[in-house]
Amino acid sequence: MGHRKHLQECCRLYGRCGQIDINIKRAIDDKIIIDISDTGKGIQKSKIKDVFLPGYTTKARGWGLGLTLVKRIIEKNHDGKIYVRNTEINEGTTFRILLKS
Repeated sequence: MGHRKHLQECCRLYGRCGQIDINIKRAIDDKIIIDISDTGKGIQKSKIKDVFLPGYTTKARGWGLGLTLVKRIIEKNHDGKIYVRNTEINEGTTFRILLKS
């Protein structure tokens, strides 16, 4: 399934389309910073520590493995770090990825 078709399917499933922004920059310490922000429903503050755990999901369908796999790939394969930088209920979430350049 192409990216466009996949995004259209997401809009259909969730009943609305939002916005995803990706910002990439180089830090003073020569690390690469990638911020990925969305305009989704946000994450409850009490659940932030759980979003990377296997099986964690807020959906009726799904395995809850997406962010677990992302974290593993970034940390194990690229010696990087990912975390929730900011989240606001009904406003969206920003994940930050730090990589060595």
